[in-house]
Amino acid sequence: MAAVLAFTAIASPAYAPAGSTFKDLHVVARAKGVLIRPRHGRGAQVTCPSGDRVLSGGAYFHVAGQQPTPTLGRAAHTIDSYPVLSKFAQGEGWHADGFNMTHHRTLEMTVVARCTAVDIFGGGGGPGAALDQGMTTEIDAPCQAGQVPYAGGTHVGPDSGIQSIDPLGASAHQSSSVADIASDSWLATFANESSVRIDVGTDVACTLQLVAYEPVVQRTFDETGHGIGGVARCQKGSHVVTGGAFFHQRNHGIAATDADRAVVASSAPRGNNTGWYADGFAKEGPTDDFQLTVEAICLPN
Repeated sequence: MAAVLAFTAIASPAYAPAGSTFKDLHVVARAKGVLIRPRHGRGAQVTCPSGDRVLSGGAYFHVAGQQPTPTLGRAAHTIDSYPVLSKFAQGEGWHADGFNMTHHRTLEMTVVARCTAVDIFGGGGGPGAALDQGMTTEIDAPCQAGQVPYAGGTHVGPDSGIQSIDPLGASAHQSSSVADIASDSWLATFANESSVRIDVGTDVACTLQLVAYEPVVQRTFDETGHGIGGVARCQKGSHVVTGGAFFHQRNHGIAATDADRAVVASSAPRGNNTGWYADGFAKEGPTDDFQLTVEAICLPN
């Protein structure tokens, strides 16, 4: 069964004023690509400039030298993907672990971070769960009252043997990781289909500063039996602050019981910051009526 772990919080000593436009955040992009051999896993981390906060980030699989495509949604997937947070804005960034499920094709996983020179961090942390083999979980990482989430994700704990990613990689995955603005939290679902117990946690960064979110942009893709996905684009004149993706059955919301039936393979901000890209697959085919919803939360330029 899933056992709830302790909540861990990081407190910020002060808030710095931030503008209500994307330009005011002085965003810079960081990215790092790693090649992953067939039937192997690997992790990578990208770091923001010293003193910057991580604003958002993610990871996606692709053929080296090419853009991500949903056709790879069944070929490889991230195991975990999460912000690296720091109380004093030193060494923040983004980390992801991924697994290449193909038998004969080397693929590249690119980890990206969007960093801001404005100290918008108001606190963070997140709960976790210990998952026995074959178990799924839904984890809700709330912000403090009055704050909104701007970066979040899931990580597999160091005691789970994730450093030996190969045995876990094909059978541990997230099926949802997304900001829930309605409840001011980060919501994730995770499945452990491996033969060992693993610890799964959430990481969320929250702020009082970004109150000028535009309406959430969502784009939904119907399951086809193949990899699906694409871009949720911001309105013209806006750029993406954060985003995510989640699988669900048609006309239903996120559910832990669906976590072992679908995989979010890639999820990350687009290179030009105009939206959020994600892809993945449902394991059981189109007759089960699964959908992938990609979400972008944007600010005017």
